[in-house]
Order: sequence, then C-alpha cells, then structure tokens
Amino acid sequence: PATEQERSGAKSPGQGQAVMAALGEFIVPEDIDGDGVITGISMDLTTLDVADTAGAVWGMAHAQDVQSFRDKGRELVGWAQNMMAIDHNGQTLYSGYNATPCRGYLPRKPDGSFSDDANPRLLIDGTKYGGFEIPVSEGKVDPNQAPEDPYRCVVPFDAWPVALNPAAGYVVNANNDISGTSLDNQLGNDTWYIGGPWTLGYRAKAIEQGVQTAVAAGGVSVANMSALQGSHRSLTAEQFLPAMLKAISRSQEKGAPEGLRALYLSDKVTIDELSARLTEWQQSGAEAESGVETFYHQPSDKERRDSVATMVFNAWLVELLHGIFDDEGVSFSGMEALRGLDLLLAGRGPNNPQNLASWHTDRAERVLFDNVSTAQIETSDEIIMAALLSALERLRDKPDGPELGGFGTWDIDQWRWGLRHLLQLNSILSSFLSDVDGLSALVELFSITTDIHPLAESYAKGDPRKGLQHFPRPGDYGVVDAAHPNAVRSIEFPDKGPRDFRFAHGPIMRMVISIVDKGRVEGVNIIPGGQSALTDSPFFADQARKWLGNQTDPMRFSPDQVSAGATGREVFVPANP
Repeated sequence: PATEQERSGAKSPGQGQAVMAALGEFIVPEDIDGDGVITGISMDLTTLDVADTAGAVWGMAHAQDVQSFRDKGRELVGWAQNMMAIDHNGQTLYSGYNATPCRGYLPRKPDGSFSDDANPRLLIDGTKYGGFEIPVSEGKVDPNQAPEDPYRCVVPFDAWPVALNPAAGYVVNANNDISGTSLDNQLGNDTWYIGGPWTLGYRAKAIEQGVQTAVAAGGVSVANMSALQGSHRSLTAEQFLPAMLKAISRSQEKGAPEGLRALYLSDKVTIDELSARLTEWQQSGAEAESGVETFYHQPSDKERRDSVATMVFNAWLVELLHGIFDDEGVSFSGMEALRGLDLLLAGRGPNNPQNLASWHTDRAERVLFDNVSTAQIETSDEIIMAALLSALERLRDKPDGPELGGFGTWDIDQWRWGLRHLLQLNSILSSFLSDVDGLSALVELFSITTDIHPLAESYAKGDPRKGLQHFPRPGDYGVVDAAHPNAVRSIEFPDKGPRDFRFAHGPIMRMVISIVDKGRVEGVNIIPGGQSALTDSPFFADQARKWLGNQTDPMRFSPDQVSAGATGREVFVPANP
C-alpha cells in the first residue's frame, strides 16, 4: 500500500518496478549492473557459515578466568554479543569479537572509505563482488585455511577492539561505539570494517560517571551499582535542551528578528513560565521523572514538578525532529535522527564548523532548517520555537485515549510525564501474533497489565490514572534504566498523527554480581515478569512488581545460600529402587 511505502521512505515504483520488503524495510529494487534485468537480492550472513557456537558459549560459561573466557571467544561465528567478564583475580575484560569478513575485495576511495558501489552498509552488486565465507574447520574459525583468498579473510582476533585489564580497573559497555570508529562520522574508513552503527553513548556516559562517583565515594558495591541501574537522568535533555533555552532567550529580546519575536509573543506567558521551569530542571540534573503515584513509587513535589519539564522537553524534541525532517522526504530511525539533529545544531555558526553540505553562508547554518512548504526561509531558532508551540498545542489538545494524545487542559501542572510515558509489559507472543486476526485478544492474556497489578487500590472521580492499562515510568531516550519512548525511538517521517510516548522494552534483568572472598559470589537480580508462563500461577507476574520499583531479590549460588532462602523442600526418590 502507498501509505506503507511513504512511511518506510521507499520511492514510488516506476514502470516495471515493484516494492519489496527486506529486513523490515520497503525498497524498490534497481538495476545495479545495467543489463536491464533485476535478477534478485541475495543476502550473505556470518550465521550461514556453520560453527560450534554452542560449544564456544559453553566453554565461556565454564571458563575459570578472564583469559580462558577470552580465548573461547575466538570460536564465535554469527553470534555477535557485547561480552564483559571479571574473575576472582580482579582481571576485567570487554570484547565483542565475532568472526567478521575482512572485506578486502571491496574497493576504497583515497580517503579510506568504501567506493560508492561497494559500501557494505548498502546493497552492492553481487555479480561483481560476490559473497564472503568465514573459513571454518571442525566447527571452529580457521583463519589460516586460505589466507591468500580475500573472500575468506577474517578480521584478526587481536585486531578486534578489546579492553583487557584497563588502568581504570573496570570496563563499561551499553551498546555504545566500542572503539571510537564512528567518532569521525564514518563507519567504513577504518582498517577493518566491523559494522555499526551503535547507540549514541548516553547510557555508557552515565554509567561511566556513576562508577567514577562510586569509586570516589569509597568504592563500588552491590547497593550503589543497583542504584546506578535505576538512573534516569536525561542526557538527551543535557544535550538538546540548551538549544531550546537559547532560542527562547533570543526570542525574548526586543530586538529579535520579527518572525522569531512573533512566535514568542503568540504564547508569551506560557513560554516564560516553561523557560523558568526547564532552566530549573536543567540546573537540578534533568532527572526524567514520572511524577505519577503508583504502588511502586510515591513522587515528591519536586519530582512532580520535574515530570512536567520532562513531558514538555520530550514533546518539543519530537516536534523539532518533525519540524526539521518532515519536509525532507527522509526515513531513518530515532537514533539517526538525533545524530543528525546534533550535527545540525553543532554546525551553526561562522565558517561551517561541522563542514556540512548545504551550509548557507549568509545564515551561518544549514538550509535544512528551512520549511520548504512556506515562502520564507526559516532560521533554526524559528524552527525550534515553532516546535515548542506545536508541542504546547498537542499537550493542550484532548486525549486520544487514556494513554495517548494531549491532556485536554491548559494547566501545565497536569502534564505529568508518567501519564504518557508508559511501560507495556507485552507477551513475547505479541511480536508474532498481535497482527493476526482473532488472536490479539489471546496475546493480551499473556501480557502483564494494570488488570494484574493495579496502580492503586481505588481511584477518585477524574483520576487520570483510571483507564491506564500500562505502567507509568521515569526516564526517556538514552537513560541507563532503558526507557526509550516510541515517539523518538521509532519516529516516522513525515508526520503521522498522535505522538505515542509508550515503550515496550527495557532491562531484561536488574542483575548485579559481586565476587568476594576467594571467589565466593553474591548478587541480586529481578526480571520484568515471573518464573511461570501459566497465567493462573502466583509466579506469572510476581517479579514485575519489584522490577517496576527497581527492587531486586538476592541471588543464591551456594548450598548454604539456597538453604537460607528456601521456602520448602521436596525429596525425589527412584520409583523402582
């Protein structure tokens, strides 16, 4: 359907062309080799090269120290993971090794980047370059099998980014760039191409800062690392909120450009109040608070106030992304949109500081800020202010339902982030069956909602929590306690209606492990569900109650730990002794 093509950013098919789905995206296949025929699209994956992955993982699970753990990682094929380990000797390791083709058969430009027709991040002509093969012998990677064959070359194990016993005494990873590969805004100009992109690094930065704070205060512990896992400080706001506050400040000046000044005067009272609130929120640490009382959290007055700032900031951020990119005919993820926004904002100023294409000399910024649907050329400050006004309009609008749309009021104190930023604890079945006619109701039976864990014992008339099926949560895009709202994470261009700030993902466990005396292990954990898949079991959703409140249960490794926490005992004997 045309709507799906537009939503995915696919071009309209021409004469004799068709739209096809590939890896969740809609594309129009093109004639790459110029023979007038499109024969098909093939895919080459490292997972197609059989290896003993299970054996490698088994060996890693039974490794006695960091070095033997790392050595077993040499055998991984088609199973790329961020691996971190620590042993009782205090050795620490990060590695994401996975047998990866060298790609030496793909030509490069003088600057080291891949040629336009040989970019491994895009479709390339398979009839010209062919596919790669990971050399495997007896179920294990064998890079010496055919070293002279560029199609069977593997990135050397010792060339893969690794952190082994760093001077800091710890390693941090949160799906961020593992070696600085992307810091020059290029993924394909390094000696070895190992993939990407990675997340923006917000979570890793916050974790790094949290660990350093704990070390300075006396050292890490199970308690303070558990607290760090629950961090919801908004580094997204730390990065982008200053641009909004500066635009407001410029618009408040009597000598501001006419268009910018008019935007400010159109809602002067509200903008002045929000400017003060957002500045206060920024200066106090920009904690992305829910502000909604639940069985797992009772917010303070400050948290309620901060929740309004969190709601306004996130509503503005989404409108800003739409305001910049809706008219550009582009399609990309929220992560890519935020990368682009950062470059555009940082690229303002004389002499084209980010060396951006389409930079406008007279305006000292990229013309991408302009809204092509209007006659005038808007500045970045005007687009920023227009996005704020659009966000206010949406927040004041009537709700599209208990969990979507505006708040139906001009009273900004009612705009609580947690009333729109809601966690959906969906069943794993929803990924497969939710769109199948007649089965969506069945899927709901296996999801955890407020029908199972009510937010409160009762609700007064007009309580906005009444009717919520999902769980108010703090956090926003990029916080440590992952809670990326759909409106940013899965943003779609052009504008497609109501903003959905709910999310259906997060930490699959809240685990902290400590190795103490002579290798003795202690730790805590909790999962966002339960240990039983039976909906009538008391263990179907019992752990979700604690998970929502960032609480944990002790992990019991040794027989004495199990005995101390036992609630019963069963004895099994042979049927025929």
